[in-house]
Amino acid sequence: MWETFTLGGTPYPGLPTEQLLDYLTDGKRMEMPAKCPLEVYTIMRDCWINEPDQRPQFRTLTERLVNILEKNTSKVSMLYYIITQVILTF
Repeated sequence: MWETFTLGGTPYPGLPTEQLLDYLTDGKRMEMPAKCPLEVYTIMRDCWINEPDQRPQFRTLTERLVNILEKNTSKVSMLYYIITQVILTF
């Protein structure tokens, strides 16, 4: 997901490979990409939890992503409707 929101960016930019294990062991994680919604970044962070049994299950991830999509799709649909109505009135 991080790579998607950075348009194919290299993970852990600027961090030498030999320092990656210490970085992760210290509990550090990649920063939120510039164009990434906080809700999506929260999901990323949850997937990066050190203990695998504390990470969300696939079903939970699906539900959370669908909720985000539904909330934002309605906004996009309404905006599309308004724009088309404005265009049609000209």
